[in-house]
Amino acid sequence: MSIFVLSYNDRLLVASAGIMLSIGVFLTVLSVFGIVCLIISKMKRFYSLVPIFATLIMILAFICGFLPIFRFVKNGMKNQLRLFYDWESKLGMEWNRVQVKKRCCGIDGPWDYLETNWFTKSNPDSDNPTVYVPDSCCALNFNQDREITWVDPQKLQLRDARRCQEDAIGRVKNSVNINTKGCFVALFTKNPDLWHDQSIWVVMDVITAVCLITATFQVVFLICNSLLSKMRTRSPKS
Repeated sequence: MSIFVLSYNDRLLVASAGIMLSIGVFLTVLSVFGIVCLIISKMKRFYSLVPIFATLIMILAFICGFLPIFRFVKNGMKNQLRLFYDWESKLGMEWNRVQVKKRCCGIDGPWDYLETNWFTKSNPDSDNPTVYVPDSCCALNFNQDREITWVDPQKLQLRDARRCQEDAIGRVKNSVNINTKGCFVALFTKNPDLWHDQSIWVVMDVITAVCLITATFQVVFLICNSLLSKMRTRSPKS
């Protein structure tokens, strides 16, 4: 969570989470209201308002919850990496963990480290830099790479440390010695090697499916209810 915020005093992401939680509570109340409308015949006419409110809430959820991710979170990650990354710091350890587990480097790629305070500290001779990325950006040896779930990000065994640094400013795109993918994309990508990644995505898929099925049933019910009402109105009285 700490790698997403703009600074230690930033509360934008927390506010967005609060809004999303509030929307979840409101949708729950709205669902209960819809059920009550179905049970109580006098309130059935209000049931048609439920999908309208639900649609408005979903639009609000998108605006307040998802857009800040792409508008602010990426800038927050860049700011954190540029100003606060250090191998032994708490934030640095978080970055190391993400970069190792997700096999990524920086925000958009290894070149992001060239603009960081860490790069300046790691290369006292600025005219002849030798360290371009931290070890957590480098590809691991065979043993650690196949057991990546249990690897300690602070105790890494690299495939080729020297080639990793060379490739960081050379052949990044096709290198097998450095993580070429940026972490912003990697964090929203499922990693088949991490069981908790699989679990999270399964839960998200189930929730999405339930929401879609619920919305579909509501629309179908409204259509059927409307058709039945018209048929009853047109049918002659006995």
